[in-house]
Amino acid sequence: MNGLPYPDVSNQFPNAFAQDTKYRFGVALQGVSKTRPCDSNGRGFLSCSDGEFYLDFYPLRGENYSLGLEWGVQSLSSRGGGTGVLQGQNLGFKLAWNIDNLTAISFGAEHAIFLDNSFDLGHNYYLLISRAQPLNASPGAPLFIGTFGLGSDYYGWRGNGVIRPLTCGTQSVTSTNYPKGSDCKVGFIGSAALAFNQRVTLGIEWYGYGLGVGASFKPWVSIPLNLSLYLTDFLGDFPAYISEDCSPSPCKPRLYGRIGYSF
Repeated sequence: MNGLPYPDVSNQFPNAFAQDTKYRFGVALQGVSKTRPCDSNGRGFLSCSDGEFYLDFYPLRGENYSLGLEWGVQSLSSRGGGTGVLQGQNLGFKLAWNIDNLTAISFGAEHAIFLDNSFDLGHNYYLLISRAQPLNASPGAPLFIGTFGLGSDYYGWRGNGVIRPLTCGTQSVTSTNYPKGSDCKVGFIGSAALAFNQRVTLGIEWYGYGLGVGASFKPWVSIPLNLSLYLTDFLGDFPAYISEDCSPSPCKPRLYGRIGYSF
């Protein structure tokens, strides 16, 4: 914001702002303490945890716009009954435009193209608008940042898929004929975050698959490293449709997070 770095303002989907022109690449490691359908049955924490890896490349970066390309790996673990290690490879993109210093829009997709047949995280297209509002006029002022928009498949999971279905591609997880169907549901997603300063942000996000609350941190203001940790499923079977996915039921709190670095 005005040339100053702040921590992340959401975790499960991006904000709408264009990439900073100083950085051409980004890497991110995401993890979840437990996938909903997995039941550890006393086998320990790692038996149900999982991780993802993403590499972003921005071939086009301007003062007010950017185009990013993404390669991802869905699974970094070999937990029982889940996707195998290094399976679920995929490609995505993000096109973003800063309307002014405070407002931006973006269109993109996480997992637009699946590179193998083991993917189960959806063709997650999104159309977003973000607004950042400084809370005073000083440099490095606290910020309130809101993001709102539409998302498909994973973002339109079950009861959140209230908008007319789109054609997303084969293996769409919200298809009425999964895994062969190419139709997918679309729903509303959004986040709100308060950046107290350039190091600490608290946020809440609704991403279709669930509700998350958490925090992001920049240990060093001058180093583009972000750490995020969020809690989800902490309201039990709310919304009611998530109860169909939890083992055991009712749903138990789960942690998810991200480590990201730009260069």
